[in-house]
Amino acid sequence: MLSEYIQYMKRALDLAELGSSTVSPNPLVGAILVKNGKIIGEGFHKRKGEAHAEVLAIENATENVEGSTLFCTLEPCCHTNKSTPPCIDLILRKKIKKVVIATRDPNPMVAGKGIELLKDNKVEVVEDILKEEAIRQNEIFFKNMLNQKPFIHIKVGSTLDGRIATDSGDSKWITSEYARQEVHELRKKYDAVMIGKNTLRNDNPRLNARADEIEIKEGIKIIVGDLEERDLNLNIFKSTKPIINIYNNKKLVNEKIKSIKRNSSWDETFKDLFKLDICSVLIEGGSILVSSLLKEGEYDRATFYLSPKIIGNGPSLFNDKDNQKMDKAIGLNGKWRILRSQEAVLEVEKQCLQVL
Repeated sequence: MLSEYIQYMKRALDLAELGSSTVSPNPLVGAILVKNGKIIGEGFHKRKGEAHAEVLAIENATENVEGSTLFCTLEPCCHTNKSTPPCIDLILRKKIKKVVIATRDPNPMVAGKGIELLKDNKVEVVEDILKEEAIRQNEIFFKNMLNQKPFIHIKVGSTLDGRIATDSGDSKWITSEYARQEVHELRKKYDAVMIGKNTLRNDNPRLNARADEIEIKEGIKIIVGDLEERDLNLNIFKSTKPIINIYNNKKLVNEKIKSIKRNSSWDETFKDLFKLDICSVLIEGGSILVSSLLKEGEYDRATFYLSPKIIGNGPSLFNDKDNQKMDKAIGLNGKWRILRSQEAVLEVEKQCLQVL
């Protein structure tokens, strides 16, 4: 029985992933209905305000769902503080016999209440099937609910001697085309992309995600540092969305810019961003920005693309001139992999997500 549960839950997790570029600020959720040993309905949550995965699985069912088993990657919702009705009500009305859940919902308005409601109505509930996989898939949502801050992913490309550009500011290209394609895929999954003002001026990036699909969201662009009028001519200001500027001292007033004063810590600054419904941020440089985040420990994941090149000059990916002791060095633990271009990639998780 357990092997069958795992098989069906893997399918539900695959379905959930289909909403990765559109679902924010809601969680990724996939659901399937099984009756007499076969799948009779499937669904995944696509975006806020639209039908939940459980509802779509029921609506798409090829036969009567009464007596069936519902596999869901996240505990079904039971509250009314949203634009869609509680999924629990529909599950009970349709007389679904059993609900198999990967993980409980970290949202305080749910957090086990949906499960208890099912049990109180004589619905059998099985929990924790591929729980770790489900939590990892929804790491952004879990961070949002548990910490009231966006999920922060640092992405850096450097040479073997730790340089992110030459002395002249040239950085095209440190990494390979394959690595850059990966980054474009990453951008689709995050609400916002953040860079420092020096990266803005040196690279003049667009920070867009290449459209290889019909539908793709344009992420919010965030610039850290004081801006000047001349910066408004750069590519990033061609975006159809307002640019967020986290400024230190000088606020640039312009209709294209939403300004936020930099707080004394990144912890407070990120809480301010979360109040703007920014649930996840991909950090793409530069050195000053990345260094400050690493020093404060304000990140959840970091990906370092290490190119087999040596420059010998230029800014390094991390600067801490105050540190004179090895025991004060920042430790990064993670897993290595190799891209086709032979670039090494270190992927680091700061800490494991809380398991409910």
